[in-house]
Amino acid sequence: MFFFKDTALDLYNKIKKKTGILSYICDLDLAMPCGIPTGHLTEVVGLPGSGRTAFCIKACIAASMPKSVLGFDGESMYLDIRQQFSPELLETVVNSSNRDAESNGNMFQRKLEDVWETIFYAKITNMEDFVSRVETMDHFLTDHPKVRLIVVDSLIGLSYNFTSNYYRVKFLCEMLHRLEELALKQQLAVIIVNDMTTKYNVDDDDFKIVPSLGPYYSHKFFLQLILSRSDDERIIVEVSENIRNTKQRAVIDID
Repeated sequence: MFFFKDTALDLYNKIKKKTGILSYICDLDLAMPCGIPTGHLTEVVGLPGSGRTAFCIKACIAASMPKSVLGFDGESMYLDIRQQFSPELLETVVNSSNRDAESNGNMFQRKLEDVWETIFYAKITNMEDFVSRVETMDHFLTDHPKVRLIVVDSLIGLSYNFTSNYYRVKFLCEMLHRLEELALKQQLAVIIVNDMTTKYNVDDDDFKIVPSLGPYYSHKFFLQLILSRSDDERIIVEVSENIRNTKQRAVIDID
């Protein structure tokens, strides 16, 4: 005989109480009170130059913050498919984070060398390499239990190799499902970087710029962050949370 110990309300309350990775950017943390959620996938979307890679590096820095400042004292894995990650950008984001900490009265600052040691980096050149790393990630995480964040930058780029839409959808669904399983099992955060594309809207008889993964995969993401640039080159972050259907907005400087 099976007994049900939890109700849907219990599950909802657990999600509400779940803590994620803080960004340590005041306006952004107000826009996403749970932080970058652990146990779930987060989608980071934007056009080229919108600051997606800088945001992901900032998230890696945030994951390594000590517990004394509400951090995880953790490590990160960065799977670089677009090959936009660079030592120069990392240094820029670290310096920006340190300036923010100083201006907010927080004397805890990160040394560049210390941050480097917390990020496991892999340059992904083909689909086989990516699939192999995802399938063996359980073993890596067992050997490195401090990993609290995985960044995939970006999954959509690999799917362009498919000429068949069926196999493209199958590949994306399988990889997202596998990463979702890892996030839940290990209680870590997973960021999936996504591109933007144009799509024809029949109702408006016009083209719109929309996320490349499209609405078919939106249910996989607990949080969606759409990045763009303001006139003064600051990063605008539109925050959408699926479970509570909430939308917030923040303007930040990280690069």
